[in-house]
Amino acid sequence: MLFNKKFTIAAEAHVDKRIMVKTLKYFIFFLCTASIATGVFANDLILAENGKTDYQIVSDFSTPKKIWNAKFLAWILKEATGAEFPIRGDRVMNPKKPAIFVGVSQPVRKRIGMVYQGMKDQDHVVRSKGKDIFLYGKGYDADFYAIMEFLDKFFGIRWYQRMTNPQIEKHNKVVLKPFNHKYSWAFTYRQLPAPQLSDYFRGLTSIRDNVAGWRRYLKPQLGKEDFKHGFVPGSAVCPEQPEIDPAHTVYKYIPTAGNVKGVKGYPFIKNRDYFKTNPEFYTMQNGRRRKGQLCFSNPALRKEFTKNIEHHLDYLGTDDVIIQISYDDGYPGIPCNCPACKALSKKYGTPGAALFDYVMELGKEFQKKHPRTTIKVPLYRKSQTELAPDYPRGTKFPENVLFFFAPIDDYINYTWDSPHNAPTFENLKKWAELSDRIYIHNYMGFAIANHMPCSNIGVLVDTIRKLHAFGIKGFFYEYYPANSGFLWNFTNFSDLALCVFYKMMKDPGIDIDLFIDDYMKKVYGPAHKLTRTYYDELESASSTNNKYGFGGTDGDLMRKRHFYDYLSPERLLRWSKLFDKMEKLTAGNKNHEKNIANLRRALDCAVYHKWPELAKFDPKYFNDAAKVRARIGNIPRNPHSVLLKEMLAKAEKKIRYAGKEKPLPSRFNGIPPECIIQEIPQNNRSVYDTKISRIVDDKDAAFGYAASIDRPDLPFNCGFYQKDTRKRGPSLKIDACDISPGKYRLYELGNICLSKNCIIWFSNKSWVTNLQLGYHFDSKNPDTKYQVFISLKFPEKYKGQKTDLVLCDRIILVKKK
Repeated sequence: MLFNKKFTIAAEAHVDKRIMVKTLKYFIFFLCTASIATGVFANDLILAENGKTDYQIVSDFSTPKKIWNAKFLAWILKEATGAEFPIRGDRVMNPKKPAIFVGVSQPVRKRIGMVYQGMKDQDHVVRSKGKDIFLYGKGYDADFYAIMEFLDKFFGIRWYQRMTNPQIEKHNKVVLKPFNHKYSWAFTYRQLPAPQLSDYFRGLTSIRDNVAGWRRYLKPQLGKEDFKHGFVPGSAVCPEQPEIDPAHTVYKYIPTAGNVKGVKGYPFIKNRDYFKTNPEFYTMQNGRRRKGQLCFSNPALRKEFTKNIEHHLDYLGTDDVIIQISYDDGYPGIPCNCPACKALSKKYGTPGAALFDYVMELGKEFQKKHPRTTIKVPLYRKSQTELAPDYPRGTKFPENVLFFFAPIDDYINYTWDSPHNAPTFENLKKWAELSDRIYIHNYMGFAIANHMPCSNIGVLVDTIRKLHAFGIKGFFYEYYPANSGFLWNFTNFSDLALCVFYKMMKDPGIDIDLFIDDYMKKVYGPAHKLTRTYYDELESASSTNNKYGFGGTDGDLMRKRHFYDYLSPERLLRWSKLFDKMEKLTAGNKNHEKNIANLRRALDCAVYHKWPELAKFDPKYFNDAAKVRARIGNIPRNPHSVLLKEMLAKAEKKIRYAGKEKPLPSRFNGIPPECIIQEIPQNNRSVYDTKISRIVDDKDAAFGYAASIDRPDLPFNCGFYQKDTRKRGPSLKIDACDISPGKYRLYELGNICLSKNCIIWFSNKSWVTNLQLGYHFDSKNPDTKYQVFISLKFPEKYKGQKTDLVLCDRIILVKKK
């Protein structure tokens, strides 16, 4: 008892010390950012008082963007001070009054002199001299970066939420001490993948920004005419050298009949089917030429590929562009197994050796013929191009070759210190010896931003800091909150992740805890302490202390249910009660209520998905599934919402059919229930393919629904396969005479032993419909055998056509003693 008392006192002392440290941080933060001074000194700047100001906003208005910048600043300052800040051109400004100069104009040069001296591209300055204020930068949109730093530093105005104007605190009197600050971006290239995700006001200037979205929010303040030119947001980080195509371009330069993987060839290329005219251009697998990839060891292909790139430059009318050369995304295996490609792979120690050999050749050729053209090459998949070629020491790729290091094989909820991901960082280091132009294509939010509660912001922070220390200057954040189905109302802490991304692109050394605390206060108001608690626990559960890694390609994590072991009944109950408290604290504030609802949505999806288990765990609390489903709301119509809709539909059927499922056939009588496993496979066809439903309501099915079979064949085939050991197991071949049309029939597959990564597959044409069984593998009893039965229903007049609807309502595994 005495020990416990001492421990309690020690723990309290530790907490007090931590609070003191945090309080000190806030105090320092306040001193650094305070904009309102209590005492006024002779050299202080009185920006506004009692809704009035002596200041004017001055610019030379040489471009529409400069006009917009001035109007934007005037609007924000009016919101913050109540004062009207007149906007004047540099030739008609009032020389007797102080000015806020936006951008570099003639008066700025007279007052400061060599304004750009010592500045690099995208550097920006926030400074005062006398009573005047200067906000300007060097390079594309750097003036705007200076404006945003000024508003952040002195008014605490931050765009913490996409497509939502910030809450601006009103100040009766604004007094600024003299200041002189210079800022730069740690990462000079920053990009998100889709225009819907771009956020101009947090510092990103993306290749494709969402002009229309911001019109909706700023038009009332700035007027229609300020958007007609389409210059807000910006069009590119480097507008003088646009990127022509973002990814996976091989079949755009070498068109193939049938549009391989849905990729259409560029319209200026006359040959529309190279596979017909030049099959030797294509990958060799098992001794045959196939359409999977291209064979870059072939000299004739290289010549044709180069010719078509030059046609592209002619078509564009300029060679000052970024052209991408990358393998196709839909074929993850080794690009080509022809003798020449195999020889190059063996010589240089990488499957992508033939492509790198061509890129080296092309880069040297274009240095002479097209010196302005940048050749961009993704380093993508360990089975293709992530592994660096083992060239002689000192070998470098030409400067016109830009590499995009895209580690899609990593676990996105683990850092590069983890055993699984550590080899990736070593690969990056090897590439850095071969090229001085490497950007990162990061997949951290690709699957994690789906529909379940999860967070890997700590991994993002660690990655950015490692890259900065390593000297990397470009970061592409492959972030898809759209996969949740709620594009505009982000689930989980995905909006916070974007804030952290933008902030750390400028300053990787920020106090991330302080920044997150400030975010929580602004976005969740009086519930901020509870949301911070939820964030910390979710980070720990889904990333830091999670024994399972999320693969970058695991867009639908429901296929591997053990990934969600961290969503235990105990945690889901605790977090649900935590949100009950949050809702009470934010009641009456529409913005905070909405933000809490958006944050809770992913948790509710998990609760609804696991409802039968939770209802048994705590029937008193989990007593109203309909209420949970109502909070989730309607799922927006877009291709990315298909996975979420399917998950919710399955959950609804499990809830509705709980205790009402059809009994097992009589042949299973007498077998202990604990020896029987019942599963339903999953059709993993692309979310964009909506011709046949992936799951189907069926009153004849054992659980009220069944999975459809992708591309069924005749005879119909299914079987067992161990992916990790590459061993085939028993298989079925069902002829037309073995089919009972319109009825479910049980077929015996045979006996199997599970492994860590094994499946039951359907159709030799596809395997896209399958059942993942690895989570049933018992490492303590690896030789356990199961007898497998598959229940299938075939339509009338089944012909094995793609449009035939074949259903599987359950797969039964019986453990053998």
